[in-house]
Amino acid sequence: MADPVILEGLANMRMDLGNVKNDRPLATAAVALVGNWVGGRFSLTQTALTFTTNRVNAAFQKDSEPVVIGLDSLRSFGFGRMFFVLKTVDLETQHGTYRLRCAPGKSVQLMEKLRALCPMGEFTG
Repeated sequence: MADPVILEGLANMRMDLGNVKNDRPLATAAVALVGNWVGGRFSLTQTALTFTTNRVNAAFQKDSEPVVIGLDSLRSFGFGRMFFVLKTVDLETQHGTYRLRCAPGKSVQLMEKLRALCPMGEFTG
């Protein structure tokens, strides 16, 4: 049986620029300017945070499989910044760093849930 979802919502996740399909020059140029922010949904359970790309954004990505981040792989987490004003939720794992951009209230809720599930502390980025 799957773990129950503790928190879920809309989000954008920053993906590698190499994941952008090159068959759409205008989209590729825009992504080069601001980064490959992919729209979708996140869900948090007691064991993992999963990001699923929405259909529109999946059309622009080479790999649109869900990103599953096991909470046991987290080294640190905290708020980051984008454009000096927007808070992001940054997750550092043994496999790399992941950055999510959510609605402001949802970012705070996600951070509170992560603090409760992963008491190793946080960084503020």
